Amino acid sequence: MPDQKGSSSVVFAFGTEGDKLTGTIANAHGETPISDGKVEGDRISFRTVDDLGGEEVIRLFEASVSGNEARFTCRAPNGADHQEFKAIRLAQPLLATRAPRDFAAVADPDAPVWRGSGVVSFDTDRSGAPVLGHRLEVRSLWTKRFLYFLFACPYEELNLRPNPSRATKTDGLWNWDVVELFISAGTDYLGHYKEFELSPQGEWLDMDITRPRGPIAKNLEWNSGLQVDAKVEAKERIWYAVMKIPIASFDPREGVAGQEYHLSLCRIQGPGPDLQRKRVVWYPADFHYPAQLLRLTD
Repeated sequence: MPDQKGSSSVVFAFGTEGDKLTGTIANAHGETPISDGKVEGDRISFRTVDDLGGEEVIRLFEASVSGNEARFTCRAPNGADHQEFKAIRLAQPLLATRAPRDFAAVADPDAPVWRGSGVVSFDTDRSGAPVLGHRLEVRSLWTKRFLYFLFACPYEELNLRPNPSRATKTDGLWNWDVVELFISAGTDYLGHYKEFELSPQGEWLDMDITRPRGPIAKNLEWNSGLQVDAKVEAKERIWYAVMKIPIASFDPREGVAGQEYHLSLCRIQGPGPDLQRKRVVWYPADFHYPAQLLRLTD
């Protein structure tokens, strides 16, 4: 969605009561409730009121909805600042399954603990186009103290960093083959979240991310207590990686069934200039925002 300084990602959360539309709009600065929401066939309309430095800013929204897309117009009450944009319906949540006990982070997809785990898989890039041969499968488990993620990554050609080290975090890991996970427990999840990365060689990176207007602020001094493992099965041309993330690193609450976190998943693969590398994303717009949901289940 465009704003006064270019473009930004926005998440609309809607509910309906007959022909009444309710909900919120979330961006990097927090959530704003909608008002005067209406549903008329395949069209919706509503308004928002924001306080920007003591100035009341009203915006009027209208949209036509078709399938998983909504095409919006947004304007001020006097017709000024007219904008048009498209919104895409988010995917179903990743349902993490409760593990019977905590366990070591070992990249073994055949381990019994992963049987029956929650799973999501996808093979599309940021435009929604398929990335053939590079489907990313992610399985998830949880306990009251940890989240576990198992990544399965088929590949054509590996792009690996020379002289890898698992001893300390690797800044700039995204320049090589990597899986990335973005997560937040807060209502400001588009403006403040945690980022985790893991390579086929077991190199890792954890960062505390803040997204004010302007460049992303990355806190590399932050230490999550992340535990990882990875292995490459060269004969099958697939690599596996496991993240064991302490819940306390991003949420003061212990994990309980029904709890939800905001999540995004991504894979960057292959050699070449950045724009030519393969990106497989769960969220087709800006994968760097944790706009999807992870739900803890029994």
